[in-house]
Amino acid sequence: MSSFAPIAALAAAMCFNTAAFAQGDSLDPPGQELPSSEPEYTILFASDHQSRGRDLFRVVTTGSAPEKVSKHVGGGHYPHHNWPASAPGGDWIAYMSDTDGHDDYAIWIARPDGSETQRVTPPGREGLYPSWSSDGTRLAFMGRTSDGWQLFIVNRDGSGLRQISAFTKASGPSWGGGSTWVPGENAIVFDSNSSGTWSLYRVELGTDEVTPLGGEPVPGRRPSFSPDGRHLAFVSTRDGGNRIWVSAPDGSDARSLEVYSANHSTPTWSPDGKRIAFAAMTDENGLDLFTVVVDGGEGKYEEVFSSPGYEAFPCWVRTGFD
Repeated sequence: MSSFAPIAALAAAMCFNTAAFAQGDSLDPPGQELPSSEPEYTILFASDHQSRGRDLFRVVTTGSAPEKVSKHVGGGHYPHHNWPASAPGGDWIAYMSDTDGHDDYAIWIARPDGSETQRVTPPGREGLYPSWSSDGTRLAFMGRTSDGWQLFIVNRDGSGLRQISAFTKASGPSWGGGSTWVPGENAIVFDSNSSGTWSLYRVELGTDEVTPLGGEPVPGRRPSFSPDGRHLAFVSTRDGGNRIWVSAPDGSDARSLEVYSANHSTPTWSPDGKRIAFAAMTDENGLDLFTVVVDGGEGKYEEVFSSPGYEAFPCWVRTGFD
């Protein structure tokens, strides 16, 4: 069993600047409505809403009550199910869960309605923050090693597990980082603080060569590629606070999304590439979920779900996947 503490560690891993938030750096949602002509989509997310642990929920952003998705329970404890990720096509989700042991996180897959749960990573291999390959056959995740957290990949059936990165152990605290597969390429962009600061890296899976994204360290965390691969979203503190930035695939030409003033985390693109969902600190409820229009969308955001607790790790799935 690991020493991974879910609340404190995940709060740190999500890279929220709680000190800045305490100074009034918060989001004040205007409550704008999306046009009724917009297609409905479903957002999956983790929450302690109506739960003594942490469960996965889904909500249709054009209007519906959240529906609990995760169905399996832990042995003698209340498990934490976190970080849902939708497979291409929307027929499966991956997520991290400590179902089999308190704080002992593993990678699982399930249908989007929570059925057909399957553990992917083997016993003894702790895993965090899964992401799907473009063809839906493999998963990347962060696994704990004697040298800290490293990038691993595994086939969706649990075979072919192998370690990709081999960083030296970070001098500061680290709970792994996020990853995103490069659309149409056999490559992954991921984050690591092995150098002492969180930066983005790229690995070519044909050679397993890991290099700083764009050739030089790009400060950032939680990378997420747009569906067409033309843009990369990530969180960075380069201008103070934790903001969502959008850049070219190599990290160049980065610009901050002006979504008022807030601490943001875990940006994920909508299937049509027009919006980003993210978690943000609010004065009223702590962590809540929002979406924002990417191009020309300054201020055009809406609250997806809010409760007096914890909502985080959003991912998108089109409606009608059941």
